[in-house]
Amino acid sequence: MDNLQPDEIDKKREEITSTVEDKATTIGTSILNLLKMSAVHIRDILVYFVFGVIVLFYAKLGTSNIIPTEPDCIPNNTECIINIFSTWSGESMKMLFADVPANKKYMFLDMFRRNRKTSNSFIIRYMTDIMEGLILLNYSAFNKLFKFFDSMFYEWAIILFGPIILGFFTFGLSIIDFGYLIYLVVTGLTWSFKKVLNPQDKNNKVWRSLDASEDGTSAYIFAIMKFWVLFLFGIIAICISGYFLIPFAISVCSIGFLMYKCKMAATPNYKNNKSDENVWKPKSLGGILLEAFKFFKRYLMGLVGAVITLNAYLALGVPAFIVSVLVLILIAFDIISIDLFKPIVFTNLSDISYDNTCAPKDGDIPSCSVTKGGSDGFQQTGGSKGGVDWESWVDSFTGKSHKKLMKQIKSLHKKINT
Repeated sequence: MDNLQPDEIDKKREEITSTVEDKATTIGTSILNLLKMSAVHIRDILVYFVFGVIVLFYAKLGTSNIIPTEPDCIPNNTECIINIFSTWSGESMKMLFADVPANKKYMFLDMFRRNRKTSNSFIIRYMTDIMEGLILLNYSAFNKLFKFFDSMFYEWAIILFGPIILGFFTFGLSIIDFGYLIYLVVTGLTWSFKKVLNPQDKNNKVWRSLDASEDGTSAYIFAIMKFWVLFLFGIIAICISGYFLIPFAISVCSIGFLMYKCKMAATPNYKNNKSDENVWKPKSLGGILLEAFKFFKRYLMGLVGAVITLNAYLALGVPAFIVSVLVLILIAFDIISIDLFKPIVFTNLSDISYDNTCAPKDGDIPSCSVTKGGSDGFQQTGGSKGGVDWESWVDSFTGKSHKKLMKQIKSLHKKINT
């Protein structure tokens, strides 16, 4: 004892004076820490898995070509059949997005389209163009990303990496939204120099630019006053963009995507039976999530088991870690039988269809099944309809259509000069 250091003497004294109750309390605390850590990690895994399945749902929605990307067009829904939950043996379940009225309703876009046809107010037209432009830009950008996901990644990779990629993409898109908002605020000021030709018509307003020979000087003086009013509204829109307009536009798209109704084939004999409710069962996002939990259950439980094993090592040490590993091995070889770790046998799997039945093909502009609002209500003397073809712009950023981008830039340059 004479050669021991003071801290070693204290340690020896604690070992001698410690009781069985103290050691039991320490083990109990360690077990409680194990349960707390495991519960938190399992919660995080399940939440991330739910977000991953949502991104997978988005990817299938993009492949279906029914996301609106044009001001007055609801894409034609052909109820094309899509592979989902594919197996390594070359089989998959089949789903489609139903051709029902609920999948053709867009609350804010429909409201904007009505305003363009019925409003006499230049302020409403100005703000409508800004919000509609932002939402359509986001629809087009998300549509391209979702198609890219489904065409390039396996489903497990979409679930694993999709939420992370979507998060970075949304951050970048918000920056682009801000730049486009400034463009809309500036170019929309031209509404102060336009007038309604038929103010009494409640359903089909027609606007035209002021003409000095017809409208006189007083109309231009009043237009200058309206210009400054719109300029003030534009400054306000830019100031609140980070807090309201841009988050609102992104939320409208991301939440709206979850509202789409779909169907899933209940049997392998799904062909030529789209109208048979016994073959095609309606599914909401919740139904897709339930199917995903069933399909990926074995992998999820394996990940949960690995997390518990690691937590056992951190909380209880090497002996608990060794026991946990041995238990996992016995479960994997079905020596210990636990239903949660067993795969579910699905009866609705069929051979993967490699033919993209969604028309039009990826990269084409979807055909319109319903035209909402018709013209933008502005009388033109020639040339194409105003606005930006965001589908082509997004294509250009992915290296598909640089010529279309240059045409759009030239077109915008001419509009600004005139």
